[in-house]
Amino acid sequence: MENQEQPQGTAQKEIKEMFARFFLDIAKLIFATLVLGNILSLFFSTAELWKILCLIAIGLFTTLISALAAYNIIKNKHHERN
Repeated sequence: MENQEQPQGTAQKEIKEMFARFFLDIAKLIFATLVLGNILSLFFSTAELWKILCLIAIGLFTTLISALAAYNIIKNKHHERN
């Protein structure tokens, strides 16, 4: 019976690790597109300033949420080992 529980536990760990990597990748993509992209558009665009600043704020917020989700998944994974 122990052998049956072990593969299931390792599968759950792999899934959690995959989700953590997914959320980190999402955070990087959001940061690159919404934050860095709109900072560049501040210099090269004629769009209204408040629209660009709102997109930067939304990008920072969603980057933070995604990174925190990944951190919590990783933190919970390490607590399960102990």
